[in-house]
Amino acid sequence: MTVNRTIFAENTTPEVGETYSSLTDQGFIKFTVTAVNASDVTVDTNHPMAGKTLNFDIELVSINPADV
Repeated sequence: MTVNRTIFAENTTPEVGETYSSLTDQGFIKFTVTAVNASDVTVDTNHPMAGKTLNFDIELVSINPADV
């Protein structure tokens, strides 16, 4: 998503790779700066684990016979 650079505080200079958070109508969101130019900042609002392979180790502790 591309946003106007004015959404950042005057004393803030966003740089690629930096992470920020912002309060929206849906609550706080975190975003990472992916590109910066004179007037706009491109941000990625995806979760940091988005697009990555996730592996889980689980231990099955019981099975309810009524659900089988």
